[in-house]
Amino acid sequence: MTAQMVLAELQEAWANERLAPELLPHKSELVEVMMEQVEQMEANVKQLATTDLRSIVHRQELERIRYLVRSYLRTRLSKIEQHCLHLVRSAGSAGGDLLSPQEAVYLREYTANAVSHLKVLLDNLPRQIANFNVQEMESEPELETHVFVRSKVDVQEALMVGQDDEVNIQEGSQFVLPYSVVQQLVRSSKVILL
Repeated sequence: MTAQMVLAELQEAWANERLAPELLPHKSELVEVMMEQVEQMEANVKQLATTDLRSIVHRQELERIRYLVRSYLRTRLSKIEQHCLHLVRSAGSAGGDLLSPQEAVYLREYTANAVSHLKVLLDNLPRQIANFNVQEMESEPELETHVFVRSKVDVQEALMVGQDDEVNIQEGSQFVLPYSVVQQLVRSSKVILL
């Protein structure tokens, strides 16, 4: 796989992650490959004179790639923090592809710290207010929110929207649909969120 192909896949993963209401399966292998490419490109750029136009263009491209990686990771961490209790509760059913090993450690530590902090706070409040169940704070992703999608391939099966409507998706077509309808298509990279 070429660096350009990895970058294109990472851009798609970034766009989908930013626009999906839920945390999507991690693409840490793409991030790792891209960061290795960045290190190689940096070594090549250092060999060029700083006034060389190619050096300037390559440095800008490197910054753009770094921004993309940082934004992708920041978006994932934000979703982990927002839905930490839901992710911990559903960790067993989600399988191993949702979180990278580093994200799983972060989720456990963040959740433990947040719950511990809340319990200390509640212990210092009057008894009437302190009767609070931490699980009531659980925030689940809103899968019924509508999203814009563009199809990358022809989807063989018709999608049911609501109780009566059927949608046939062909390559290049664009729709506004509930995320829950296209959730599996997003995860399988058959559609991209816009």
